[in-house]
Amino acid sequence: MTLPNTEKTPEGIRVRIFLAVMAFFMTLLTLFRSLAFQVTKRLPHTLSDCDQSSPELALDATQKEECRTPSPTAAFTETDLSSVLKRLGELEEKVDTLQAKPSVMPYEKEELLNAAVCRVDALEAELIATKKALYEALMRQEELLAYIDSQEEAKFRQKKRSYAGKLFLPRDIERS
Repeated sequence: MTLPNTEKTPEGIRVRIFLAVMAFFMTLLTLFRSLAFQVTKRLPHTLSDCDQSSPELALDATQKEECRTPSPTAAFTETDLSSVLKRLGELEEKVDTLQAKPSVMPYEKEELLNAAVCRVDALEAELIATKKALYEALMRQEELLAYIDSQEEAKFRQKKRSYAGKLFLPRDIERS
């Protein structure tokens, strides 16, 4: 759908320029907001009351310890850690057995793969031959249809002539 001819008027050009400037400033605004978000995302989120206090106030050691963020508690018990270590050991054993296996394909599987590739090649050759035979049969069929059409056309012309000849026989002319 084409826009009306108002595009070429000075007002239409002003509208296009205005839209381009607005798009530019919106892009800049979006860029600045995303950069600001990335910067604030990397800053520490927890600011304690002690960090916000004025520097004139001297804090003693006990107050500093109170303002410190608590250390993360051990979320895992010893049984959890032992089960994780056990599973990690089993995984390492599996990796070791996989690394110990030869990276070469066994001879039997290689033979099966080669036989399958040979069968695919043979089927592909058969498919090509069948496709060629089908194409030749189609061409022959088209030739036969063209021959039949020409024969029917000749037969129709012959009937037309004989019918026209029967209409204007010389006998009929002599009688009249």
